[in-house]
Amino acid sequence: MDRTGAFRLELSDPWPEDAARVAAWVDAVEDRAVALAAGHGLEFEAARRLGLALREALVNALRHGRKADGSCAVTVRGRPTRTGVAVTVRDGGRGFDARRVPDPLLPTNLDKSSGRGIFCMRRLTDRVAFAFPRLGGTVVQLEARRARGAGRAPEEDPQRISQRLAAAS
Repeated sequence: MDRTGAFRLELSDPWPEDAARVAAWVDAVEDRAVALAAGHGLEFEAARRLGLALREALVNALRHGRKADGSCAVTVRGRPTRTGVAVTVRDGGRGFDARRVPDPLLPTNLDKSSGRGIFCMRRLTDRVAFAFPRLGGTVVQLEARRARGAGRAPEEDPQRISQRLAAAS
């Protein structure tokens, strides 16, 4: 993490027996993104929504982002922007056609136990973009913007943010 709070985190080759380690990593990444967003002027609830959308992107990357050889690597980058915060999740899977993802609100999909992640990401953030590099993988970029008229907040104490996260859980 640099002085702006930007970060880059990786998880390589998680296996089912590492479920506790993977869950702890997902929690830590979400907390880091929420702290970054809150520290750069987003209201705390907006920062938490970004964290929840990021959690969905991470679960999708871990579930669907394996390479043909079975290996999996997920990279997450978070950085402040001129208008808020951007978080990018990259995996090595084969990608997908975002236009073909079924609408989870259709009556035929309401009882399905999955298929709501992208829908949630779109509802929880200001912008979601997908890219599919020629060499493979999926890149998901989530953006959350500060409320109109809100200037950049003074740097907030990360310990205070962590305490609010713990209290809200």
